[in-house]
Formats: sequence, structure tokens, C-alpha cells
Amino acid sequence: VFQMIRQPPRSTPKPSSAASDVYKRQLKIEVLIILDVLNIKKFNKEEVTPEEVKEAADEKKERKKKEEEDREAERLAKEKADAEAKEKEAVSYTHLRAHETREELVCRLLLEKK
Repeated sequence: VFQMIRQPPRSTPKPSSAASDVYKRQLKIEVLIILDVLNIKKFNKEEVTPEEVKEAADEKKERKKKEEEDREAERLAKEKADAEAKEKEAVSYTHLRAHETREELVCRLLLEKK
């Protein structure tokens, strides 16, 4: 007697595009923002207006944008500091000789003769 082996269901019924995933994520964020505003107002027993919801969503977007800009500025500052540190690193005489031009070679040899 054969038994059917049941396959576990796939996590997603069909493949979705990255763009739709981003859109879904943005919708979830906006819904969470609205729920935050509603919970605050409900706790204070106040009425919630659509303008307040939009204002809260806009404020949250601005904060997120500012945080991203701050992270980017921090990353750029770190890259710049790393580049400056690398420029100041000591290099060996052999390394300098390996990269010297013909003109620099002539000058070095003339100076060494003195």
C-alpha cells in the first residue's frame, strides 16, 4: 500500500517581485503609524482626526529620513577618516623605489653621489 507524503505548504503561494515587497512593507509601516496615533488618542480618550494621523505619519517619515541621512553622513565621515589614515601610513623604502619615475630615479641617484 502506497502512502501519500504530504508536502509542507510554501511560505508564499506565488513568487512576488521585490517592488511589491517594498510596497507591502511601506503599507505595514503606515498602518503601524496610524495604530500608534489611535492608541495614544484612545488612551487619552480623545477623538482622532485624519489630519492628525497624516501629521503623525509625516513626522515619522521625517524622523526616519533624518536617521538615514545621519547614518549616511556617519558612514562617509568614517570612509574619509579611513582614507586619511591610509594616506598617512608609513611605507617602506622599497615600496617607494618600486613606484618612482625616471625623473625621480635620476634625482635620487644624483643626490646619493654627493
